Amino acid sequence: MRLHSIFLLFLLSGTANATITNPVTIDFDTYTTSQGAYYGKSNVADDATTPIDVVIDGETYIANSPIGCDASPCHHEEGVIVGTPLDVSQLGSHLHLASSAIAYHADAAGIYIRTEDYSAFSADSFFMDAAISASNTEVDGFWEIKGFNEALTSPTQAQVAYQTVSNGYSGQLQLSDAFNNIKSLWLHYGDTPHVPWGTNGDHLSFSMTMDTIELSSAVTTVPIPTAAYLLGTGLIGLISFNRRKAARLST
Repeated sequence: MRLHSIFLLFLLSGTANATITNPVTIDFDTYTTSQGAYYGKSNVADDATTPIDVVIDGETYIANSPIGCDASPCHHEEGVIVGTPLDVSQLGSHLHLASSAIAYHADAAGIYIRTEDYSAFSADSFFMDAAISASNTEVDGFWEIKGFNEALTSPTQAQVAYQTVSNGYSGQLQLSDAFNNIKSLWLHYGDTPHVPWGTNGDHLSFSMTMDTIELSSAVTTVPIPTAAYLLGTGLIGLISFNRRKAARLST
C-alpha cells in the first residue's frame, strides 16, 4: 500500500516555475529613471492612462494622462517592476531615490512590486529602514505588507498574504510562507492605503527606505492530463494483480 500511495502522489504532482526561476535580488544599485523619482503606477497596466482636466485659454478639456510604467518611470530590475499604487486623488504621487534604495513617505500610497510579465513569484525578504527620526515621527505606527494573487490590484481587493511590522524597525524582514506564489506585493503605512496628504488630509509624518528585495520562483501544482492519470491507475492495478498472483503461487 505504501508503494501505491507514493507512486500515486508522484504521478498526481507536478511543478511549473514562474518567470523568476532562480533567486534574484533587487538592490537599486542602478536607477532606471533620470527624473529624480518614480512616478509610475505599478498596480495598473503598463500602458494605462487616466482622464485629466486640461485648461487651455480658459477652456477645460479632457485628456488622457499616461500613468502606467510604459510612459511614467518605474524601477525595472531582474524582470521585476517597483512603483507606487494609483491614488486617483493624487496622480503626482511618487517614490523617491535614496542611496542604493527606494524611499517612501507621505506623498505616495506605498511600494508596489510585481514582475514585468505579471507572472507569479515568491517574496522571501527585504531590507527596510523605518527608524524613528525627524521625518518618521509616528512612534506608535506600523507598516502593512500584503500579497495578492493578481498582478494588477486595487486597494479594495482581498489579499492572500498579510504581515505587519512596527514603525521603527530596521533590518532584513523575513516574510512568511504565505508570500510564496503571489503575483504582487504592496507595502504601505498602517491603515493608509492612499496618499496621506493634500485632499486626503491625514497629515501623517512617516518615511522608510527599502532595499535588498529577495525574490524566488513560485512553484505551483500542474494539472495532470486524464491519459496520464489513467495510465498511473492502470499501473497501480497491475502491481496489485501481480502481488496477489505471487501470493497465491507461494501458498
